[in-house]
Order: sequence, then C-alpha cells, then structure tokens
Amino acid sequence: MSEQNARTLRALVLLTLTAARRLLREGMVLRSLVFPGLIVLGTLTVTVTLIAVLQPARWIAVTAETPPAIIAALEAADLQVATTDSPRAAVQSNGYSTATDGRTVWMSLSSATGLEVEEIVRTQADAPWIPRPTHRRPNVTSGEQNGRTISRVLGLLFVMYGTVFGLGGVARDRDDGTLEAELALPIPRWVGGLARWIASTAILSLFYGLCVLMIAAVVGVAEAGATARHGAAACGGGVAVGLAVAGTAGLKQGFSGPFATAVTGVSALAALGGATGTGWLPIASLFGGGSGWASVGMAILFGSGAAALYGARTGRS
Repeated sequence: MSEQNARTLRALVLLTLTAARRLLREGMVLRSLVFPGLIVLGTLTVTVTLIAVLQPARWIAVTAETPPAIIAALEAADLQVATTDSPRAAVQSNGYSTATDGRTVWMSLSSATGLEVEEIVRTQADAPWIPRPTHRRPNVTSGEQNGRTISRVLGLLFVMYGTVFGLGGVARDRDDGTLEAELALPIPRWVGGLARWIASTAILSLFYGLCVLMIAAVVGVAEAGATARHGAAACGGGVAVGLAVAGTAGLKQGFSGPFATAVTGVSALAALGGATGTGWLPIASLFGGGSGWASVGMAILFGSGAAALYGARTGRS
C-alpha cells in the first residue's frame, strides 16, 4: 500500500470515528434514536398485556361420555370445556363455536379453533391422518406479520433520520467552520463524505436493529434478520440521499430547499417499494421481499456515489 493510500485510509477511519462521536454526544440525536424504540416497546407491552388479561376464554362443548384423555388434552391447549347433552345443538344455537363427543367434532364456519380440536380428537383416537393448516397458527402468524409491519414503519422514520443526518451534518459543519478545516487536509475530498455516510449509517443501523430485536421479543417479527438488513440498507440509502443533495450548502445558504428535495426522493423510493415490492433497492426494499443482502449491497453503492458527488461539489467550492 502506498503512503498516499495509507494516509487516505487512516484519515477515513479517524474522520468516521470523529463523526460518530459527534453524533453520539449530541443529546437531541440520542433522544431521537432511543425514544422511538422505547415508545414502540412500551405500547406493544401494554397492548399485549391488556389482550392477555381481557381476552375471553375459548369454550368447547363436550358430553358426559367424552373420554377424560380428550378433555385433559383440550384443557392443556388452554381450552375451557363445558358439558352439554347435545353438542350439535350447542353449536347450532351459536352458544359454542366448537363441540365434540370424543368421536365427532361440530364447528361453526367462524370457528378459529375447530382444526385444533379435531387434531386433538384424532390424535387421541389414533386416527390415520391429522388435519393441519397450510400455514402456522393464525395468532402466531398474525403477531409476526404485525411485528414486521411495525418494524417497516419504524424503518421509514429512521430513513428520515438518515436524510437529516446526511444533509444536516454537512450544513452544520459548514456553518461552524469544521468543513473548511477538513477540506484543508491533504486527502481526497470524497473521504469526508464517505466518513459521514459510514458513521451515520452505522449508528442508525445499530439503533434500528435494537428496535427490531425489542419488537421481536414482544410480538415476534417475521423474517427478523431480513427485516433488519432491509432497514439498515434503508438507513444507508437515506443518509446517501441527504448527503447527495447537501452539496456545500450551510444553514445560512438555505436548508429547506435541499431538505425538500431529499424528502421527495425518499418518499418516491418508499412509494415504489409499496407499489412493486422491490427487494433490492434501498428504502423501497423495506416493503419488499428477499434476504436483504442485495439492498445492503446497493446501499453501499449509493453511499459511495453520494461520497463521490460530495467530493466533486466541495472541489468546486
């Protein structure tokens, strides 16, 4: 490695660490990163607790002749049993959604536990086959899908943070004189842009990943790893958009114009993802499928391009 390349790499590492430390030392930045996760976690915890406390019991009608083993299996599945003389009449009268005498299962069309009861009855009767849904149990699937939806919406908030980090960091450094000191260093000018992108993306991705973990711990998140990777890529994409539109503008030269441009770009990408399910484009992939690795790779390309544009613009300043 040549001396020039070594100096450039060393400067990139030091500037990245400096940018990360400046972000983490600002109280407003820390609060904006911590509060969304705490608010979501608190809301989910209260909601789950209320549902657990207020959720009505699931009652199943049985007869006096129902084998005790089946009744024990029903109770082990958190089902409440009540004895009736006619299980068919109990369901037809809408008093119960499901009933069994140990040999036959009666259920209404709206019963969500009918297959569960039939599986228990067939298991106890040593039946040759057991009916199973083609997907996981509705309550588990619903919780994980809801967790992923919450994570995606929260990801959009972190994308907006990234846009502000990319744009506001340059504007702040321009106005307080830090940018001029940085540009005086004997290194390529894109290094400062890339350092800002790496620091902001790493911090945002870390806090977003923690939010996903907290949501997964409370309600579950479908494909949590892929969701976190899509979110990290979206954070990097948001920072890249903010950095790309920042130029050398400082707050005294106007912040609203570049910010409006950045928000428009981010909103367009998010709308594209919602409409097409694109799984490889940062920000858009928040609402797409896939493992998330492709969008992470594209985010790195976006960040590199934004850093190059940053260097070109500062070179003309």
